[in-house]
Amino acid sequence: MKKLLLILPLISYSSVALAEFPIGKVGVRISPKIDIDMDSPKSDGDGNAMGLYGEFGSTSLFGYADAQRSDLDILRTSIDLDETRFGLGARTSNETGSAEVRVERYKVDIDDGTTSNNDDGSAVHVGGALNIGPKAAVFADFGFISMSDLDGDEFQVGVRGNISDSAEIYGAYRMLTLENDVNDEIELSELRLGVNLLF
Repeated sequence: MKKLLLILPLISYSSVALAEFPIGKVGVRISPKIDIDMDSPKSDGDGNAMGLYGEFGSTSLFGYADAQRSDLDILRTSIDLDETRFGLGARTSNETGSAEVRVERYKVDIDDGTTSNNDDGSAVHVGGALNIGPKAAVFADFGFISMSDLDGDEFQVGVRGNISDSAEIYGAYRMLTLENDVNDEIELSELRLGVNLLF
């Protein structure tokens, strides 16, 4: 009987944990307009992008992957910019909103058709969301990026809303700034529009 009384709370706790695991989302996004400014050579350009996102875990701990390809036109040269991320995050939430921190592996590849350059490292992001209704929220996050040749920061702010129990749409503005050892900067800004399937 004593063993049964000890086991029952463990079963109950395990049931709660299993009830919230696994949950996550998968989605696609587009960036119809990207602006990019470079210090060396001094130039600017524009383009568009497409990205994929996946998240898997529980309400408090999760893993994620993100990939984006940007097609840019700089000085009449077509350039492909690929960004990939793999990370882990922790999140806390209540009826007001949520807060989270993420640590990730970040990689960037730049290909102009004749040469290809890549760099990788790590990034840390902090952010959160403020609920503006039962199915909508304003969100923002800020990140620090440190790679072998480039360092920088990233900022994103946007709004999202559930269109059903299994899908959400969002719009966001992102700015990414990367700098090399001689302080030459690359600044990229974009509008993101996306949809995620929730499970």
